[in-house]
Amino acid sequence: MKPGTTTNVQTAPTDLVYPKNPPLSPHICWINLIVAGLAQLIHGQVVKGIALFAACWTLGWIIPVVGNLSIVVVSLIDGYMVGKALKMGKTLTKWQWFPS
Repeated sequence: MKPGTTTNVQTAPTDLVYPKNPPLSPHICWINLIVAGLAQLIHGQVVKGIALFAACWTLGWIIPVVGNLSIVVVSLIDGYMVGKALKMGKTLTKWQWFPS
């Protein structure tokens, strides 16, 4: 290959989350009651899961009950919807919230 030439190599986008085989149950979202964002980590949305955990921890210091409860409820609903979409075979982005 000559210097300065390029190749036509296609790479898969790294910002996508693909369904697992066998698919995980959407009911894994209940693990978010223990640690907010853990279901998102398991489903492959790692940065979103860490952000939910950090938000829960931070709001836990500022507004203990309301802050934690609101983040946990949001992470439960989102975790279920992400799990359901992945189980149906949909490809999601790493930051996609409440997929239909």
